[in-house]
Amino acid sequence: MDIQPSDVVRDLRVLLDSELTLKHHANRIASTCFYHLCRLRQLKRHLGVEVMKQLISSFIFSRLDYCNALLIGLPLCTVVPLQLVQNAALRLLLVSLLVFALSTDCPDNTGLWACMRGGMAHIKNE
Repeated sequence: MDIQPSDVVRDLRVLLDSELTLKHHANRIASTCFYHLCRLRQLKRHLGVEVMKQLISSFIFSRLDYCNALLIGLPLCTVVPLQLVQNAALRLLLVSLLVFALSTDCPDNTGLWACMRGGMAHIKNE
């Protein structure tokens, strides 16, 4: 039986490389999250804001939060892909809110931004 050394191993869904830089882990998480964000983006016109918020939370933020204590103290170049995922998820949620505000009957005297602020207050209060 011949055992070969490996540069990257997976333990508890965390990819550890031989130098413990966690670059492979951060890049894999970012890649998976961007895949799910692309799929969710295709559904934004068909889903409500609450459903989109729940899907983003379950598909994206749960992956970002899993074992995130391991990322403390890592160089910025390792953590940047994860920050880009968070930014893209928030952008998707805001676009979904905009689509929702445009598709509902906002009173003409309040304007679109007032409807969006009302929607954001609703999201923030939950």
